[in-house]
Amino acid sequence: MWVSTKKRGFTVVELLIVVVVIAILSTITVVSYQGARTKAQNTRVIATVKNYADVLNAYHLANNQYPNVGGDHVCLPANYPATAEFPLNSCEYDGGSYLNFVSPASSTNIVTELATVERSLPDASYGYTLKGFLGGSTERVRGILFTDEGIAGGGFIIYHLKGESKCPLGTPQTGVGTSAIECWYGLQ
Repeated sequence: MWVSTKKRGFTVVELLIVVVVIAILSTITVVSYQGARTKAQNTRVIATVKNYADVLNAYHLANNQYPNVGGDHVCLPANYPATAEFPLNSCEYDGGSYLNFVSPASSTNIVTELATVERSLPDASYGYTLKGFLGGSTERVRGILFTDEGIAGGGFIIYHLKGESKCPLGTPQTGVGTSAIECWYGLQ
């Protein structure tokens, strides 16, 4: 009786097919994970905006007005960490200076005022850093801001969402980049 001594294994083509299938599945997994991570971060930003809206409305009820920041933009909260792109307590850079548009002193004052109605303010300093956001190549923003510009007796909470084309709270601003959107949520 004749018995074959040839060992049977996988061919190179079969091994390549397995490697390609694994690569495709891992690519799909990574892309899905990034999308879920961005969506979770956007959800956190929206929840923080709602929390600040509640705090600002409570301040309005207690004081019969929203905080007066003189048309300035202020960081919510005031304790933003220093990074390679931002000095301590700064959340916006307009191309010429970190401090001529968002004053850390104003941010600290508004946070102190808000603490009179709510002791534990939400942390918004984790927010996105967006470069060249509103058409300028050097403008950078991060986190959540408050302003009383353009609205008598009220104010706006300004926030940013990545990978979105609409604002769940407020209205989108024109001139935004393609990877994110800036939203202004009005308080009155």
